[in-house]
Amino acid sequence: MPQKLLSAYLQMLPVIAARDDLRAASVALYGSGSMKRSDARQYMRDLRRSASSVKRARRNAVTDLPPEQMTARLQMLGIEVNLVPVKELEE
Repeated sequence: MPQKLLSAYLQMLPVIAARDDLRAASVALYGSGSMKRSDARQYMRDLRRSASSVKRARRNAVTDLPPEQMTARLQMLGIEVNLVPVKELEE
């Protein structure tokens, strides 16, 4: 694993864990009916917005790039790429 990737992961792990904890607390509040009605509506709007932004992000995902651009981006990140020719399957 590249050092930069590992460092970024270790740096963001506490942030990701905190977001997960906040999300779990919000789910518990919403599910138990303890949220104010206006806060519950806002929570659902935020969830819907997040869900739609994931769809948009997926449309622009790095994996949708042509192989040459994908290789270039990975190499810029310090990830070694070894291209292997693909043999055609004989039928």
